Amino acid sequence: MMVERMKLMAYTLVSPFLFGLFFRRYGAEKENAILYHPVFDDLQELVHHYYLAGHFLPQDATVIFQVTPALQEETRRIGSFPPPDYLGDCLTRGGQRFRFETEQQGLSLASLLRKHRPVSVLFWRAPKQSPLMNLALQSSLLHNVDRYSTWGCYSYPSFRHGLRTRGGLKQQRAVMQQKFLEYVDGLPNFPRAYLFGTGPSIEKAFDHDFSDGYRIVCNTMIKNDELMDHIKPHFMVAGDGIYHFGVSKYACRFRNDLERFLKRHRCLLVIPEGYYDDFVFHNEALAEFALPVPYVAQEINLRMKEKLEIKFSHNILNQLLLPLASSLCDEVMLLGFDGRKAGDLHFWKSSDSVNYEDLKVHQHQAHPGFFSGVDHAEYARIQSDCAEKIMSLGERMGKKYRCMNPSSNEALQKRFLTE
Repeated sequence: MMVERMKLMAYTLVSPFLFGLFFRRYGAEKENAILYHPVFDDLQELVHHYYLAGHFLPQDATVIFQVTPALQEETRRIGSFPPPDYLGDCLTRGGQRFRFETEQQGLSLASLLRKHRPVSVLFWRAPKQSPLMNLALQSSLLHNVDRYSTWGCYSYPSFRHGLRTRGGLKQQRAVMQQKFLEYVDGLPNFPRAYLFGTGPSIEKAFDHDFSDGYRIVCNTMIKNDELMDHIKPHFMVAGDGIYHFGVSKYACRFRNDLERFLKRHRCLLVIPEGYYDDFVFHNEALAEFALPVPYVAQEINLRMKEKLEIKFSHNILNQLLLPLASSLCDEVMLLGFDGRKAGDLHFWKSSDSVNYEDLKVHQHQAHPGFFSGVDHAEYARIQSDCAEKIMSLGERMGKKYRCMNPSSNEALQKRFLTE
């Protein structure tokens, strides 16, 4: 056991240095090349990544697709293949140079690196798991983009972020901290905040007046203009790389609605820093509304006005909604967080008026590995446990949390406002 722990420590300390040294040695001498690995032997997957490369990868990159001899003829007309049905209308093609090279299967990664000298390698088929490979995939050099793996689908929308320098990020974070403070200073000093989820109980929002607090909405509820006009949000929060910043028909519809919503309500859009560069690149007109938040905090942070960062957690409630509301005031009210009921498919049921139920099938087709790799009941339990930790910390700081609807989320049900 001790030997294995020492090996893992060595991998942790040394592998980023070795990979960086290797890529600097062999990558700096040639063009900005991005290499897909292994050799493509599947036309469907080749077409999928061809379109995603055009949308997500840097404009000045040379993108190298290695294909088997059997696919060589197909590459000559790949530009005439239509995008797969599950992709949306928001795809763009930049100035990337695409190269298709015929290779035999089974070539080692090391030999291909020597030949092509890329600055990044994208694994369209996930590599074998090992401590060294797992650590290397966390660097900005190697990326798992296999849509049949659980998390590979998140690498594309965060790719541009991995190219940022530390100095550039430090400067951006200082600017965004000031942007956040100036925006909040321009709002009334409300005693409470209202958080809105997409569960069926969100329809009860029309029965309430929320004018005495900060209003924070999230995700696809922006599709409902009548609801948004009633709430009049100060903040909009979105945090998922495939639901909100991906290229499925679901994600593209979301961003179309988001543009309309932001231009109508002109509120602050709070998103993870990792998706900010790609979002702004494709939605330049919305940059003035966007506030990227880095997921670098080691502990739960409920003082975002002091330091604009958060600790990573799955689910938008725990990622951004609760930390943001808790950072603004001492009383937080929640509506539309019904939780996962017995018999619910996927994560939980959402109100039809604030959801793209008809487009979910395309989301599953675009990212099959993510959905096949999730235990939804366990995910809901973990979400509740995390919410409990956040709210318990807030309560120790003198804050109050009240859920305005019954919920199967135990942490919220404990705080159900019955009167």
